[in-house]
This record gives sequence, structure tokens and C-alpha cells, in this order.
Amino acid sequence: MTKKATLTDIARVVGVSRAAVGKVLGTSNSNIRVSEEKCKLIRKVAREMNYVPNVVARVLAGQSAKMIGILVDTGAPAVVNRRVRKIERYAGTLGYRVLVGEAHDNIEQFAKSLQHLRQYGVDGVICLSHDYNIPNQTFEQYFEPSKDIVMVGGPVRNGFSHVIPDMTNAADQIYNCIKARGCRRVAMITRKTEEAYYSISMRSAELKNKFGDSLIALELQSESTSDRGEGSARIVKEKVLPQNFDAVICRTDIMALGVESALLAAGKRVPEDVAVIGFDNDDFTPYAAVPLTTIDQNNDDVAKEAVDMLLKQLSCKDFEPEVKYVNPKLIKRESC
Repeated sequence: MTKKATLTDIARVVGVSRAAVGKVLGTSNSNIRVSEEKCKLIRKVAREMNYVPNVVARVLAGQSAKMIGILVDTGAPAVVNRRVRKIERYAGTLGYRVLVGEAHDNIEQFAKSLQHLRQYGVDGVICLSHDYNIPNQTFEQYFEPSKDIVMVGGPVRNGFSHVIPDMTNAADQIYNCIKARGCRRVAMITRKTEEAYYSISMRSAELKNKFGDSLIALELQSESTSDRGEGSARIVKEKVLPQNFDAVICRTDIMALGVESALLAAGKRVPEDVAVIGFDNDDFTPYAAVPLTTIDQNNDDVAKEAVDMLLKQLSCKDFEPEVKYVNPKLIKRESC
């Protein structure tokens, strides 16, 4: 097995002290001064020697691991996975790496993932999945408020800081878009099994509050992992067309794609006869037969606010939890 390069090895090649190398590579908080030229040379040699910093040693010495943990559900929708990427990229600009812990529909397993992330020495954790409604499991059983955790999304939990995409703002933008077309009979397609999730139920609640009686909820009966295909075609055939809806709001973009396809197959024009709006701004939305109007949850700002909030908390002596709302963005295309 190849021997791992050490600070001493790098120092010997560069011709400087071990302390100078440690200062440049972030394993020491010493006040030693190193010229910019030497800094560049030390980093170059470290790369060439495939130097890997000892995170455990750094943490034991009371230094930052320069690492952020992310908790995410393995079954999370694509928008959450994109959020992970945005967090990783923004954290990287600040010199931090990320370590991901995963579980699915089990709060106890999420708590264990949190413990593992802490054991690996992460400075703090951003939790992207905590809106569960699971029988016999409560969030408070397994998670305690701490300044090394930031929650993304709701519900707001006492003692924790949150960054939340503002569903009230999203509902306002959807309402204004649909009303600008003069639509009067608006359908919102939902799926009962997913209304237990806070993020989904809040979308429905805010839209109902904004539209009032002019919004009719239609439940998608299909239990398939995909909203496209038979379920969407059936709801268009059995409810949207017979009841003369002139706008359809869909829970996801894949559902909106299925609805749009079924409408076009039935000889309807989108948006002239029926406007369609999706949610999450998936990558395929500009390339639908009629490019989809959709809500982008503004993951760039969500990621930045979450990372900045976490680092702020970690540096604070007196931690006070806070809640920040990020405004989503309506992406206006041809379907509405």
C-alpha cells in the first residue's frame, strides 16, 4: 500500500517548516506568515503528492473540518436532489465540502444518519427532509434543537432555524398567471397519499386560500410512482373535459406533462382551451410539446441562505433560531 503523504513530507519537498505547511493547508491556526509564492507551491506539491487532510485530527485539535453534512430522503423528488447540488456548489465556493446522509420514511434512521455525520466531524448539518407524518414516530423524539442544524422547508419546529420556500408567494404568482388569461374554472390535481407531506399540503392549502371556490380539487387515483400516463389521461377524460375546466394546476411537472399530453390527444389546445401549470421547473419543461409554465423553487437562494445561516449559527456564541422565507419564481412559458 502506498504511504500517505504527510505535512512533514510536503515540508521537506518545499523546503519550509511543517508549521508553514499546516497553516496553508488549514490544519493549523498558528500565526506563522507564509508568502503567497510559498502558499502556491505548497498547494501544488500537496496536489502532486495526493495529500489527504486528516479531518479527525483537525477536529480533535479544535479546528473546523470545513465540511457540511446534508440529510436527505432517498425517495425525495428531483427538485430536492437539485437542491443538494446547489448546496454543494455554494458551500464549495466558501471552502467547504459536503457529506450526505440518507434514509427513507423513517425518522429514527434519519437520527442515526445525523449521528454518523457528526461522528465524521462535520461542522454542521442541513436537513432537507423532515416533513414526515409517520404513525408512532415524532420528530421531537429523535431530534433536539441545536445550533449545528438548519432545516430546509417546513413545518417550523421549535428551537430550529429554517429556510423555507414561500408557498404563499408561489400561490400568488400562479393565481395572477391564470387570472391574466381570464380562466374561471380551475382544477388542482392532487394525490391523497402525498397530502400527508407538509410541503405538498401547504401548496394545496395556499392555492385553495387564494382561489377560493373557483378552485376544484381533483384527486389522482393512480398509485404509480409516475404521475404520467394512465392516471393523468383518466383524470383529463373523466373530469377535466366533462366539467369544462379551462385551467389545470398540477402538483409536479411530470403530472403537468401527462395532463398536457392527454389534452392534446383529445384535440384540445394548450393554453387556448385549457391552461396548464406545473411545479418544480424540471429540466424537461422547456421541451414539452407545449413548453410548460411552472414554479421554480429558487434553489440557488435556498442553498445560499441555508449555508450562510448554518455558518452564522456555528460562529454565534448565543444561538437564536430564525426563519427565512425564499420567494419561488414563476417560469412563464407557452402552456399558460
